[in-house]
Amino acid sequence: MDLDFGDVDCGEWSPGHRFVARGLRQDGLSDSSMLADYSGHYPGKPVEPMVSVVYAIVPGLSAEELQAGHDIDPTVSLDPPADAQHWGDPVKMGGERCALPDTEETVGAFGPFVLPLQTRRITMELTPIHVTVAARPTGAGTHELMTSGRLTIDLHTQRASFAADPV
Repeated sequence: MDLDFGDVDCGEWSPGHRFVARGLRQDGLSDSSMLADYSGHYPGKPVEPMVSVVYAIVPGLSAEELQAGHDIDPTVSLDPPADAQHWGDPVKMGGERCALPDTEETVGAFGPFVLPLQTRRITMELTPIHVTVAARPTGAGTHELMTSGRLTIDLHTQRASFAADPV
């Protein structure tokens, strides 16, 4: 189930760059050879579709900005929720981002995470964080990360909206 809900502006990623949510990408099933370890699949655990939220940072980040250590820590809540006994609540996930500098846009995704068929709404809380690699500071203080708020995806209407946190 790929879902293109159009560009949803989620505010400034950092000065001069916009964070734009684009849609959902179907990544496979939770018991597939590629996702079973990641999803913690075990015999008797329900098999569910796995998806990722795809995004772009526009314009793309420079080499310095890619190394700055600024990122978003997303938390996903599903309505109705996935079975917490098997999947936890909120749902945990990873992320990916293209690391090529100075492109028209820097693309990435948050996920994969489980998306049971009965789910009608995805709410993703976006919180800015600073990542330190190998206990060495990256570019702390060089670029201020701005995006913070709630991305809501209505699977019934196939639309998404963003509500920024108050400043």
